[in-house]
Amino acid sequence: MHFHTKNSSLCRLGLAAIFVTISVSCKTPHSSSGTESMGADNGSSSMPIDPAYEAKKAKEKQSILWQKIVASRYTKMPEFSGLEALPVLANSLNANTKSYYQVTMQRESDEMPAGRAKRIHTYGSVAKIKFVADPSSRYSGLFKGVKYGLIRTSLAAKSSETNTIPGLAVKFLIDGLPSGNFMAMYSLDGQDSYDYFRNTFSNEVKPPTGAAVKILTGVFSRVSSHPNRVGVRHLAGVLENGAKEPSFTGPNVLELIPNKSVLYPIIGEKGFVHDVRDDFQKIPAGTVLYEVVAVLDPDADPVYSKKVGRTDKVGKIVTDSEFVASDYGDSQLFFRHENYNTDGVD
Repeated sequence: MHFHTKNSSLCRLGLAAIFVTISVSCKTPHSSSGTESMGADNGSSSMPIDPAYEAKKAKEKQSILWQKIVASRYTKMPEFSGLEALPVLANSLNANTKSYYQVTMQRESDEMPAGRAKRIHTYGSVAKIKFVADPSSRYSGLFKGVKYGLIRTSLAAKSSETNTIPGLAVKFLIDGLPSGNFMAMYSLDGQDSYDYFRNTFSNEVKPPTGAAVKILTGVFSRVSSHPNRVGVRHLAGVLENGAKEPSFTGPNVLELIPNKSVLYPIIGEKGFVHDVRDDFQKIPAGTVLYEVVAVLDPDADPVYSKKVGRTDKVGKIVTDSEFVASDYGDSQLFFRHENYNTDGVD
């Protein structure tokens, strides 16, 4: 992956207005990337998921998705052209924008809709994960623990020599039901470093300062009154075995604190220009990536927040495989963006 400052204004056009792996109806960038896949032929990774897929156990679903990811592993990494995000900005002027982006927030599937392509966070890496609940956690549902999940780590767009926009998406697989998903970033405007694990991520970020990102955020304000936040509370309403919680306790805002004491000895503190996917490939299974905490609202729960402080322990995200960069992970794996307005509402 090459990085230049020449087209930095273009690089910043689509800086993940809602943490998104936004998809745009147009030809997928992967079809012309000239990249290769190893394992089964490329067609195998593009076949639709079995209609009976949703009824399967979480373990089976993870296995199906992982096989598609590994089968389409890149032998040559695709590179950002710097133009991937332009259709997103153009689409913001479309009269049907509201209904179009509602699909991003309402689609209940682990695969992208046909004919849509990731134009932001286009290239990334995927690993199997477990979510290990903290013994002191008070949160219900999937926050009690998940054995079968996926994480996709990526950069929002082509980076300049002094700026990257890291973000991630998490998928918790559930027996017989659609998966639970959430996204997190450090900032819509990015950071002045190529150290992916430098900063704490959250499902809520400050409003952007860049003009283009403000336009995109405005588009999402048509479908959500909280365009800088995606929901996480819905994850507390169901267990991994598909059982619904009769009553549940869920956070509104999460923070993901990188486990630097473990990660830095593995990948090093890399502030210089490089392909961050090379860093991900060095992380072995069994690595604690993030400590997850809930940010408390002192107005909503003054007694408890006074007792425990600003944040509340929730758990840890632990890798359960290597990271793999693949065509399927980049072009077809879908993460629903939960609308904060309806988060946790049946």
